[in-house]
Amino acid sequence: MDEKIKDQEILLVKDQKDENLKAVAGTDEKGRLKTVPPTAEHEQSFLKFDKHSNALENFLSNFMRQFKHPTPLNFFKVPFESAVASARVLSEMLKAPKIPSNKEMLDSARINPADLTRK
Repeated sequence: MDEKIKDQEILLVKDQKDENLKAVAGTDEKGRLKTVPPTAEHEQSFLKFDKHSNALENFLSNFMRQFKHPTPLNFFKVPFESAVASARVLSEMLKAPKIPSNKEMLDSARINPADLTRK
C-alpha cells in the first residue's frame, strides 16, 4: 500500500440532528462545514490530513473560532485507507453508544475541538 495513503486521516462528523455519519469535505465560502457520504465513490472529496502534521488541529481550531456552539456535532478521526469501513462500523456503534465496547471505540476515535482551542 502507498505510504502516503497510510499517513493520511480523514475527519468524520455526526450532527445530532441527523442520524448519518458524514465525511468532512471542507468548508464553503460562508465557512459552513461541507460533508459527503463516507462511501468509496466520494473518497476523492474527503478532506485528508497528514497524521504527522498539525493541519487537523489547525482546521478544528479555526472551525471552533468560526462556530461558537458546535456542540451538536461529534467529530471522529479515522485512517483514510479504512475510512469507508470505519464509517460503517462507527455508524453502527452510534446506534448504541452506551454499550461499553462501543463507547470505548467511539471515544478512541472522537475528537473534541474545544480541547484544541485550549492549547
